[in-house]
Formats: sequence, structure tokens, C-alpha cells
Amino acid sequence: LAGGGSALCADALMQIIPGVDVAQALARVNGKAALLWRLLDEFRMRHAQSAASLRDLVNAGHTQAALQLAHAIKGAGATLGAQACADAARQIELALRDDGGRDPLALDSALRGLDDALSVLVAAHLPSVAAPAPARDATPASAVESAAALSRLQQALASNSLKAAADFAEWHAGLDVALDPGRLAELGACIDSLDYSAALGLLQQLQASPSQTEDSQ
Repeated sequence: LAGGGSALCADALMQIIPGVDVAQALARVNGKAALLWRLLDEFRMRHAQSAASLRDLVNAGHTQAALQLAHAIKGAGATLGAQACADAARQIELALRDDGGRDPLALDSALRGLDDALSVLVAAHLPSVAAPAPARDATPASAVESAAALSRLQQALASNSLKAAADFAEWHAGLDVALDPGRLAELGACIDSLDYSAALGLLQQLQASPSQTEDSQ
């Protein structure tokens, strides 16, 4: 980077965000600090309650779904330099793989570790994120708006555009049909981790396989 870009990157490297390796994360997004802050904010908002969700999945006997969620958090966290969250999710993954979560003490410790790491990240100040974004209007988007948002998301993923995260958030918020929540979470995790090729494949699967809720309408 040159000129103002170098100064901005240098300023970003001075930021201290608990649980985040800022230098590593900046390297992964080519020094684009504003993009990193936005992706971190989306990650922490998406997973703020994930420790509780994981506990619920385990208690309901859905070990495989819990493994998938822990793996997604680990991958996205590592990609964004949120190493504390990634490490905690890895401990959950190990506990579930080793004995299916049958050691309640080990699993509870791992879940509390993730909850603590996420709480610290949620409370952290991100330079370009003064406050959480206001809640979107719960009214579903029109069919035309939804189709346009979907088209933008597809284009962003196909062209490996970093706009994909924002386009996904817009499309997801305006959904007027129920889609498989597990697949949606996996799609969001792929976009978080910048795996746009996998995300595009998942999006195509979602379009080809609408949920039971949609079929029954």
C-alpha cells in the first residue's frame, strides 16, 4: 500500500482488540482495515449466542449439528484472527469428537470458554463500528426486492467480491420463505471465512431444495 493506504494500515495495526490477532487478520484481508472491522462485527453478532445454541444442540442429542457449528466458528474465527474464539470452538469440537460430549465437565468448560471469548469480542470496540447496527424491519422484502438481493449475492460470490457478506445479510434479512437453518448457518460461515466457492455451491443447493415450510405454503 502507498500513501494514505499505508497510514491507514499502520493505524489499524496499532489497534488492540482482545482475543484478536489484528496483524494476522489484516494480512488475510490485504490490509483493508474497514473490511476487517465489518467482518469481525458481523462474526460477533452472528455468533453472540452460539455457546448457548451449542449447549441446546448437545442437550437435544444433535451432536453432529453441534460439531458443524463449532467447526464453522473455529474456521471463521481463525480466518478473522479471532483466535480466542477459534481456540475455544476447537476445544468444543475436540470434546464432542472424543466422546460425543459424554464428559459433561470437559464440555461445559469448553462451552464456557467460548461464551467468555465471544462476550469479550462482543464488548470490544471496533474502530469503524461505533455501535451495533439497528435491527432491520422484520417485514419481509417483496418478491422483487428479494430476487434482486439474491442476484447481487450470487454475483458477489461468483466474482469473489468482498461485498458478499453485506449482500448475504441483506438477502437473509429479507427472506419471505423458511429455508433450512442449518444450511443458512453453514452458508454464513463460508462467507465469513471468505470461502466464496463453497458458499456459492451451498446457495445453489438452498435454491434447489426449499424447506418443508416453503413447500407447505
